[in-house]
Amino acid sequence: MLYGILAVFVAIMVIYIITVNKVQKLDSRAKDSASEIDTWLWDDNRALTQLSDSMAELGTPLPEKEKSSRSLITLGMPASLQTMIGIELTKTWQEAEELIKNNEKLSKNETITALQEKHAKLKIELMKTSNEYNRRAREFNSAISKFPASWVASRKGRRSKEFFNGVY
Repeated sequence: MLYGILAVFVAIMVIYIITVNKVQKLDSRAKDSASEIDTWLWDDNRALTQLSDSMAELGTPLPEKEKSSRSLITLGMPASLQTMIGIELTKTWQEAEELIKNNEKLSKNETITALQEKHAKLKIELMKTSNEYNRRAREFNSAISKFPASWVASRKGRRSKEFFNGVY
């Protein structure tokens, strides 16, 4: 009888440890991808700032928004804030590219062309990373929707992950 109780206790502990490790691993993987999104947004914002400065030097400043969420870029942002910043970056790049297309001096400037190319590459990387993050967030959310992972996640303060829904 005592061996039976001990065997059940050991089995429960093994399941608990495996579940805790799984939840932590999936959470960590999603956080890693989210921080990569932060990095790509940061790089894209920096390129946009450089583009804006170059355009201003050439006499065609890019209109600045009154309250820009671009200044809120930090590591560890929630996906909803990442999405909001991604949308704002996309809209601002589109405005800039429209101005560049309609201005021969801007469209022939090497610095501006290089920044546009950098943006195109960053956009591709952000798309790849956001797809990976969303996949990992789905895996995490799926795992913590079932017992015993749901119990472990709630005890560890883990909640479902939001998805990145940027325009890229």
